[in-house]
Amino acid sequence: MKINKEGTVFFSFDTEENPKAFKEPNFINWVDFEIDDNKGIITSIGQTLSVKIFVGTDDEFLIFKTNILPEKGLNKIAVAWSPSEIKLFMNGEKIESINPNDFKP
Repeated sequence: MKINKEGTVFFSFDTEENPKAFKEPNFINWVDFEIDDNKGIITSIGQTLSVKIFVGTDDEFLIFKTNILPEKGLNKIAVAWSPSEIKLFMNGEKIESINPNDFKP
């Protein structure tokens, strides 16, 4: 996947205001986003966070799938991308990263 532009998408949630976040069996559609006009989505089912790109096409691709253990209180999750790397962060700490050139839709 060739990425031409840099960008970031993020969301936050508070475990006290949203106690069902990242609890089984809850499904949450957190945020829709675009990377170079390609639709993406961040969702969770229970503690599993998924980041997908090319949503709604035959080339839909799962970029990240990881377990999230939220801290008590406010939590921030971000996905940042550039031509050489896509990164997943939680509370400022990098959880995972991939090189977008390593996969093709």
